[in-house]
Amino acid sequence: TAPRVKVVDAQGNGVSGVAVTFAVASGGGSITGATATTASDGTAAVGSWTLGATAGANTLTASATGLASVTFTATGTAAAPVPTAITKVAGDNQSATVGTAVATAPRVKVVDAQGNGVSGVAVTFAVASGGGSVTGGSATTGSDGTAAVGSWTLGATPGANTLTASATGLTAVTFTATGTAAQTAGYTITLRYIGSMSSGVQAAFEAAKARWEQIITGDLPNSTVNSTAGECSDNQPAVNETVDDILIFAEVAAIDGVGGTLGQAGPCYIRTSSGLALMGTMTFDEADLASMETGGTLTDVIIHEMGHVLGIGTLWENRSLLQGKGTDDPFFSGANGIAGYQTLGGVVTNGVPVENTGEEGTRDGHWRESVFQTELMTGYISAPGNPISILTVRSLVDHGYTVNDAAADSYSIPSPASPVAAAVEQAKAKWERLLKPKVAVTPEGTKLPIR
Repeated sequence: TAPRVKVVDAQGNGVSGVAVTFAVASGGGSITGATATTASDGTAAVGSWTLGATAGANTLTASATGLASVTFTATGTAAAPVPTAITKVAGDNQSATVGTAVATAPRVKVVDAQGNGVSGVAVTFAVASGGGSVTGGSATTGSDGTAAVGSWTLGATPGANTLTASATGLTAVTFTATGTAAQTAGYTITLRYIGSMSSGVQAAFEAAKARWEQIITGDLPNSTVNSTAGECSDNQPAVNETVDDILIFAEVAAIDGVGGTLGQAGPCYIRTSSGLALMGTMTFDEADLASMETGGTLTDVIIHEMGHVLGIGTLWENRSLLQGKGTDDPFFSGANGIAGYQTLGGVVTNGVPVENTGEEGTRDGHWRESVFQTELMTGYISAPGNPISILTVRSLVDHGYTVNDAAADSYSIPSPASPVAAAVEQAKAKWERLLKPKVAVTPEGTKLPIR
């Protein structure tokens, strides 16, 4: 009913032709026909009065010049709410360790056209990608229109995870979270195989991984790696994940046939914080693997090459541990490596003798064959049974690793080999190619050029 007034004289008779103004006083809302003139019976009415959007009291005044105004009241009651949208309230764009629940359970709000929360609406939460699971996947909005999933546990693989929240008749919303690799107590080598290889070769890679994890024991901070495909080696796939502690791609491929380069290895990404290897590659020539397996040297060779990925011979220059490069007497100058050399009975002139013969990839990147002969990290392997000495173990401390000295093999420096014996060793050896780092990476994954 449109509010109506009557203007009267002292005897109570209606007075025509009086201008009356209607105006909203409280509660919001609006009117039409705000100005009206009294009719012959003295009455005038507002065109219409629409109440405000909030439930509760509303008032409207009617006034005329020289007369006291009057006030109409009306109560706005809540209309039956109609859900029109579902919105995200909390829990989007989180990160958590793989296999664990995110810290904030995703929460949504169902609203009507005026943005008011709508209670009693059934909301379904469901994992959309990344694996993982939820508890309390079915929830009902409370008096404020909100509902939350019980918990959201991310999948086992590092990377993107998504969760949807939906309600009947409404457009679903999607929450995202990033699963990060679990931090382990010790040093972890993650091997990732490219292409196919025999079970024997794969077993040798796993044995090499286990051997170096015995020697290096200190955990390193996880770091994000974002690498394009082929950045480190021809067949290396793209990488977008958190790495703990090093990721190594292992591959068997054609290189140059029998008797040429047996393999190539080294770090591709290193950490800006410590200079230690973060991601590297190992590629072996398929033409040479059979002879290494037959000769019993395959596992030793793979352990040797993995040592280069960790930085032995490949990061010496970056860390100023190699002196006299290209001369007749190159040497390793790290204090811990020198102490390991002395433990073996070595006599220090400058430092630990480094290989001064052979082609690039052999000289300046290994312990000197004529001094150490069968030690694993010399440049030549021609027979099985090559120990990792305390020298090699302690030299890793100069890089910045935490190591287990007790993991070193029993070894002593042999009597110097004759020039003929050394020549025979070199003639029987395969050649390798050492790969140097290309990129330095911050813990957050920012790439920086190596200078």
